[in-house]
Amino acid sequence: IADPDVASDRTQIVVTNPERVVTPPSSQAPPPTAVAPTPEPVPIPVEEVEPEAVEVDIGSLTIAMVTQLVVLGLLLVVLVQVMPRQLLVQRLLWAILVGWGAYILYGVDVIPGGVWIQINLAPWDSVPIVVIGMLIPLIWLQFRRE
Repeated sequence: IADPDVASDRTQIVVTNPERVVTPPSSQAPPPTAVAPTPEPVPIPVEEVEPEAVEVDIGSLTIAMVTQLVVLGLLLVVLVQVMPRQLLVQRLLWAILVGWGAYILYGVDVIPGGVWIQINLAPWDSVPIVVIGMLIPLIWLQFRRE
């Protein structure tokens, strides 16, 4: 590319094809230097880093609390006509206790598959832990009584 400035004896050359170099017509001009082509950016694969341990936060705790309230409400509606009040309260307290225990065990990464659950079910990862934890004592107490 040459500027239209006629007073100058210098010429600017931009080489787009490095195999073919064009020299300026003036013999006093310095020899052109080949411009190396800019390399294409190479995408670097980003490896997903899987957590080594379960990480719980305030969002997970909030979801666990709401899950417990929903499950307690459902259990109360279903069992209020079937069980005496004292037995119903006792079973719901066991469900709350074991549900929180399951959530705590999940939080300290004792439950097998906890990392898999967190990766695949985030942000709702605490829901199956709490629900299963709440149902275990109810099922156990039902079979123990019979």
